[in-house]
Amino acid sequence: LKFHRHGRQAKPRAMQRERRDGQHEDGLTSSGIGDGASPPSTTRRLLLTLTSLGLLAAAVVVGFAGSTVQAAQEGPSSISSPVAEDAQPPRQLLLDPCWIRQPCFKGAYWHAGTNLMGTGWYCNDGQRVDQWTQIDVCHIQGPCYFGILYNTINKRWECGQENRALLSGKYTDLMHKIRDGPTEGDKIWAMQELKKDLPAASKQCWQRGWTAPRECRMMNMDHGKLMLQVNGSSVILDLLLEKDGILRGLATDIIYSLVLDNEDNLRWMLDKMGGLPSLVSAFNPDQQQEGNAQGKAVFFFNMLAERCQGGAPDMCNFFSDLAKMDASGLAKLVWDPPKAASVRLQASLQEAWVSSCTIKQGSLTTDDFKACGGAWLSKVPNSSYNQAYAVMQSITELLHTDETKIMFKTELYDGIHPWVDNQKVPGDLRWMGKQLLSQSES
Repeated sequence: LKFHRHGRQAKPRAMQRERRDGQHEDGLTSSGIGDGASPPSTTRRLLLTLTSLGLLAAAVVVGFAGSTVQAAQEGPSSISSPVAEDAQPPRQLLLDPCWIRQPCFKGAYWHAGTNLMGTGWYCNDGQRVDQWTQIDVCHIQGPCYFGILYNTINKRWECGQENRALLSGKYTDLMHKIRDGPTEGDKIWAMQELKKDLPAASKQCWQRGWTAPRECRMMNMDHGKLMLQVNGSSVILDLLLEKDGILRGLATDIIYSLVLDNEDNLRWMLDKMGGLPSLVSAFNPDQQQEGNAQGKAVFFFNMLAERCQGGAPDMCNFFSDLAKMDASGLAKLVWDPPKAASVRLQASLQEAWVSSCTIKQGSLTTDDFKACGGAWLSKVPNSSYNQAYAVMQSITELLHTDETKIMFKTELYDGIHPWVDNQKVPGDLRWMGKQLLSQSES
């Protein structure tokens, strides 16, 4: 019982006694065994045997108790509770180093050098800081895009927060200044102030961390969304058609920055103009437009085409609406594209033209034939390859049966025969022309 109470610590003490007075754990001296002395009596052998058995039993009990304690400390096993084995330790906040001395009344700044106490936040009072300086409590979880402030409630330094109400008022005033001026300089200044709160293009920013210039730190701040929600924000869209190149350029930069700030802002601006169907209608040269609505439509279709970088144009989310424009309007845009139309937008227009001629329903008319390429067949030798291919593809898709090819046999011959053997015309275009002529004569 005495051994069990003291546990495993009893043996070291006994060993110390052995080293000290030459006695064993069982109380016998070392000279009593193995030194040539006479053997112990029967009674003493019996006592030795009983003592050994008692020690063995005690060791078993202690071992069992020890394993029980260890199991209790380690918790349930992986077999009985696999969740415990996979459990992750709680995440620790990564706080900025902070060496702001007490008291600090002049604000704090970030020091990135290795002098002082190293990289971290310091009081902006110019006083020396060392290991004996009293330091304020800090809880700064960077990046702090708006610096840090002392929270008088929590009594510690923390990241500063924006006042959204003040920002909204600021943007409202700037929009009025852009609209009313009164001078061009006032408008330019107001637009430049808006740009400061929006992210700059990636090519202007080598990094966007909190140590980067202000315009590179404005990503995902939702300033653009706040700008678009204030009264008078549509003036930015109107300036896309401004004759003054500086104002028009600033408006273009702001809109691209609005979309860079948040993709939802592009959808919001399109909705403000009536959505994609209204944009397609404004783009259609066959429809009468107020002012220069087509110019605004070209700008946004350029942006949509530019942002759709992967795959063919018909995979872009605006394509189905564009293909709903009548074939006549699309044909005019293909053969006489707006000067501001990008290469990607022109490719989208060509694909949309082919698509609009593929889905023609009912009996075909002469107008259908002309709109889907018949009016431009004779221009194939003098056009760009993409334009010529769009013509041949559109007319082929329209006349997808032999009956329809025979119906327009004369028109096909007049438009294709003059150049079908012209070696200056690309071979695949001449082959498509010969196929149409051959099938219309069968």
